[in-house]
Amino acid sequence: MARKNLAGTWEGAPAFRWSRQVKGVRWRLLCRARRPNEEKAATGWLGLPEGQWTRAGSLEAANEWWEQNLTRTLIDDPELHEDVKAIAAIVTGSAARLGISSGSPLAAALIDNVDDIERVPTKTTLLRHWRDQFFSLKKSDGNRGPGRFDNLKRSIDRFVAFIGESAAVERVKESRYREFFVQVSQSSHSDYYKRDTIRDARAFIRFLWQERQIEEIRNLNSLTVRVVDPAVQHFTAAELRSILATARGPLRLFVWLFANCGMRQKDVSSLRHSMFDGKYITRKRGKTQAHARSPEVSHLLWPETLAMVREHCTKGDGSELMFLQPNGKPWVLDEDLNEKDRRRRDDNFAELWRDFVADNPQRLPAKHIRGSSANLIEGKNQLSLQVKFLADVPSGVVLKHYVDPPQEQLDKAVVRLRQALRT
Repeated sequence: MARKNLAGTWEGAPAFRWSRQVKGVRWRLLCRARRPNEEKAATGWLGLPEGQWTRAGSLEAANEWWEQNLTRTLIDDPELHEDVKAIAAIVTGSAARLGISSGSPLAAALIDNVDDIERVPTKTTLLRHWRDQFFSLKKSDGNRGPGRFDNLKRSIDRFVAFIGESAAVERVKESRYREFFVQVSQSSHSDYYKRDTIRDARAFIRFLWQERQIEEIRNLNSLTVRVVDPAVQHFTAAELRSILATARGPLRLFVWLFANCGMRQKDVSSLRHSMFDGKYITRKRGKTQAHARSPEVSHLLWPETLAMVREHCTKGDGSELMFLQPNGKPWVLDEDLNEKDRRRRDDNFAELWRDFVADNPQRLPAKHIRGSSANLIEGKNQLSLQVKFLADVPSGVVLKHYVDPPQEQLDKAVVRLRQALRT
């Protein structure tokens, strides 16, 4: 019979692994064997036959792995600050005198709580302390939403796990940053993932230098990730017509608003009664509404869209949401962080789209509908009309040539767009 569960939380197919939080680092213990040259931080491999890749089949081996490795992970890390190692040695020595084995779970628990010992003087020299200080600062400055903060946190956690969160902050050196850059840049992740991870790690390192915790790292700006933007893709007018004609139920409301008003699912979900006057929807796009130049745009609704809005609209007024799920909840939730400062996101439109695509395969994701619709807009000052239709903030070269089109021009362009999608 398997012993007490030390392995943490079981994650089945397709991962087949155990997951456990140790001193702020999420460890993952995989049932499979380690592959040649495979290097992953905070990861272990059990090397079990595939028949044992189950919770019950792997629990015994996972328990044994933790008993053998947990104490070494927490104490014998060569990067652990010497003072902390000394305190850990006191704890384990005391445990031994009480008859507690140094490799036992109880000893590991004592070590895991070593920072709670009142006489530990080195808490502020640990990297994890300064990571938490950085997160607190970035969370309170109000310069980023939940999604951006979540991405920042994930990037910094990757960097800290690479260095060792129980390491002294002085371990952040040029050589270690270079090694981290090589690991990230050679990974199989997207260019955007690599760029953002390195950018966020640089911001954290600059913070450590500004706080006089490390020496200046001179190769920060010389190591960069090149991002190659993918080619712009659009649905054709025929493809858009097919989607608009085939969609049913709430999905039909969403895709018509995407095409009519240049919206995406979060935009539709956040529409409020005060934005609708029976003919127009007037709003600032949620993603850019805090920007000083963010335009407030009035979207003329097509007769088909107007009928669907009235069919699905809630009975309310003012700041109440226009569209809710049958259970009374918003279609998209993406506003807050959870208790672990992770992004709380619930996109129920995505499920509607997955069901639709299962029966009606599409060449592109739903997010391309808004841009594809804008691509079909024609008229005087066409570029400016397209930017305003999307409720975007003009930037770069576009800003130099942007002319704010009057409402009459935008209305005519939207009417012509409807004709293009009907023929």
